[in-house]
Amino acid sequence: MKKKILFRNFSLFICFIFLFIACSSGNTVSSSENDNTTNEPINFTLYATGNSNIQTSPQGGFCLMGGAAEDDNAMRWFLNRADGGDIVVLRTSGSDGYNDYMYHDLGVPINSVNSVVFQEASEHTDIINLINNAEGLWFAGGDQGTYIDYWRDTAIQEAIKNVIDKGAVIGGTSAGMAIFGDCVWTGEVLTYDFLDIDLFNGIIFDTHFSERNREDRLKGFISQSSCTIGIGADENTAITFENDGSFHVYAYSNEKNVSFIDSNEHIEIIDGEPDGNGPFNINDIFSDTSPQIGLFFEALYHDKITQEY
Repeated sequence: MKKKILFRNFSLFICFIFLFIACSSGNTVSSSENDNTTNEPINFTLYATGNSNIQTSPQGGFCLMGGAAEDDNAMRWFLNRADGGDIVVLRTSGSDGYNDYMYHDLGVPINSVNSVVFQEASEHTDIINLINNAEGLWFAGGDQGTYIDYWRDTAIQEAIKNVIDKGAVIGGTSAGMAIFGDCVWTGEVLTYDFLDIDLFNGIIFDTHFSERNREDRLKGFISQSSCTIGIGADENTAITFENDGSFHVYAYSNEKNVSFIDSNEHIEIIDGEPDGNGPFNINDIFSDTSPQIGLFFEALYHDKITQEY
């Protein structure tokens, strides 16, 4: 009898330890069929780390990554521009991998990270409020087709556009980069005007670029769409855009790069650097004199560029 009591007490102790660890990490998981407070269906999972919402003054900008492992320095750029505020991660697969990475691992103080994993389309009030109050919004990798299917013409899409307009810093990787373009490949068709980001008018993005030999694919997207510029990012590579169109290319090695292709199939390649190669300016690359003109850069940056014609 004494052994049974000891075993039961030990089991309770182990359960308490796991509960303590879960609570002290700041991670909570919310997922059920219906919300008792609003009677809205809950068809998502929320992973929360950090504190309740605060308001700060984000600096805006865009951080786009080509897939595989994130570039830590570019992610620090992203987090710093959130000004210590609240980060919301949107995804349709995976779980809470970004929570500890953003909140603990990179050494940039932020108030919270909330990861929302959609199981299906949802317009739950809690998600809308999280997005509207975010100083930083990050789109995980996965399937960009589900992002389009779940969010187009919904309150989620409206909230995303609102937070972009208010000046939050925005970023994404792989599928989360692809959706920023004026034209977006869903995996089945080309679609248009999803996020309506002025800085990226006439641009289509592709990812995993060199690793999956996607140069011809991106050229095909340009020839079949209304977009006249394609930007393809290698894995482990990031582009960070300031609000004025200036940008840097980050990568742990200069063998990783970003390719710019115009409708004449002219190509400019910018190598990544650990601290960010640049600045360049998107307005210098994409001339407004003619959509058919070859890409060019100012002579100041000529030694940093490999040209392929």
